[in-house]
Amino acid sequence: MRNLKALVLYYNEISKLENLSQLINLKELYMDGNQISIIEGLGSLDKLRKISLWKNNIPSEVFDKFRQIDEDEIIAQKVLEYCRKNKK
Repeated sequence: MRNLKALVLYYNEISKLENLSQLINLKELYMDGNQISIIEGLGSLDKLRKISLWKNNIPSEVFDKFRQIDEDEIIAQKVLEYCRKNKK
Protein backbone atom coordinates (compact mmCIF):
# COMPACT_ATOMS: atom_id res chain seq x y z
CA MET A 1 0.00 0.00 0.00
CA ARG A 2 3.00 2.34 0.30
CA ASN A 3 2.92 2.79 -3.49
CA LEU A 4 -0.73 3.85 -3.55
CA LYS A 5 -1.03 7.19 -5.38
CA ALA A 6 -4.79 7.76 -5.26
CA LEU A 7 -7.39 6.74 -2.69
CA VAL A 8 -11.10 6.98 -3.49
CA LEU A 9 -13.62 6.19 -0.74
CA TYR A 10 -16.89 7.88 -1.71
CA TYR A 11 -20.01 7.41 0.45
CA ASN A 12 -18.68 4.98 3.05
CA GLU A 13 -20.02 6.66 6.22
CA ILE A 14 -16.46 7.40 7.39
CA SER A 15 -16.47 9.87 10.29
CA LYS A 16 -12.77 10.30 11.00
CA LEU A 17 -9.90 10.57 8.52
CA GLU A 18 -6.83 9.07 10.17
CA ASN A 19 -4.06 6.46 9.94
CA LEU A 20 -2.97 7.36 6.41
CA SER A 21 0.61 8.32 7.32
CA GLN A 22 2.06 5.15 5.78
CA LEU A 23 0.68 6.10 2.36
CA ILE A 24 3.83 8.12 1.68
CA ASN A 25 3.27 8.26 -2.10
CA LEU A 26 -0.37 9.34 -1.92
CA LYS A 27 -1.02 12.24 -4.33
CA GLU A 28 -4.82 12.30 -4.50
CA LEU A 29 -7.45 11.67 -1.82
CA TYR A 30 -11.17 11.59 -2.61
CA MET A 31 -13.51 11.13 0.35
CA ASP A 32 -16.74 12.78 -0.83
CA GLY A 33 -20.08 11.97 0.75
CA ASN A 34 -18.88 10.65 4.08
CA GLN A 35 -19.46 11.99 7.60
CA ILE A 36 -15.92 13.19 8.24
CA SER A 37 -15.61 15.80 10.96
CA ILE A 38 -12.10 15.01 12.20
CA ILE A 39 -8.93 14.91 10.11
CA GLU A 40 -5.65 13.73 11.58
CA GLY A 41 -2.24 12.69 10.34
CA LEU A 42 -2.19 14.13 6.84
CA GLY A 43 0.68 16.49 7.61
CA SER A 44 3.25 13.81 6.80
CA LEU A 45 1.85 13.19 3.31
CA ASP A 46 4.25 15.49 1.46
CA LYS A 47 3.16 14.31 -2.01
CA LEU A 48 -0.56 14.92 -1.40
CA ARG A 49 -1.71 17.54 -3.92
CA LYS A 50 -5.42 16.97 -4.43
CA ILE A 51 -8.03 16.36 -1.80
CA SER A 52 -11.78 16.23 -2.25
CA LEU A 53 -14.00 16.19 0.83
CA TRP A 54 -17.37 17.38 -0.50
CA LYS A 55 -20.46 16.58 1.54
CA ASN A 56 -18.73 15.99 4.85
CA ASN A 57 -18.92 17.73 8.24
CA ILE A 58 -15.54 19.44 8.10
CA PRO A 59 -15.11 22.95 9.56
CA SER A 60 -13.47 25.30 7.05
CA GLU A 61 -10.60 26.16 9.43
CA VAL A 62 -9.39 22.58 9.09
CA PHE A 63 -8.17 23.39 5.58
CA ASP A 64 -5.56 25.75 7.01
CA LYS A 65 -3.60 22.61 7.98
CA PHE A 66 -3.04 21.64 4.38
CA ARG A 67 -0.31 24.04 3.34
CA GLN A 68 1.13 21.66 0.72
CA ILE A 69 -2.15 21.44 -1.19
CA ASP A 70 -2.71 23.83 -4.06
CA GLU A 71 -4.45 26.94 -2.72
CA ASP A 72 -6.76 27.08 -5.75
CA GLU A 73 -8.15 23.65 -4.85
CA ILE A 74 -9.02 24.85 -1.35
CA ILE A 75 -10.56 28.10 -2.59
CA ALA A 76 -12.63 26.24 -5.18
CA GLN A 77 -13.94 23.91 -2.51
CA LYS A 78 -14.90 26.76 -0.17
CA VAL A 79 -16.66 28.64 -2.96
CA LEU A 80 -18.65 25.60 -4.03
CA GLU A 81 -19.51 24.80 -0.41
CA TYR A 82 -20.84 28.35 0.05
CA CYS A 83 -22.86 28.15 -3.17
CA ARG A 84 -24.42 24.85 -2.20
CA LYS A 85 -25.40 26.09 1.26
CA ASN A 86 -26.89 29.27 -0.16
CA LYS A 87 -28.33 27.66 -3.30
CA LYS A 88 -26.29 29.91 -5.60
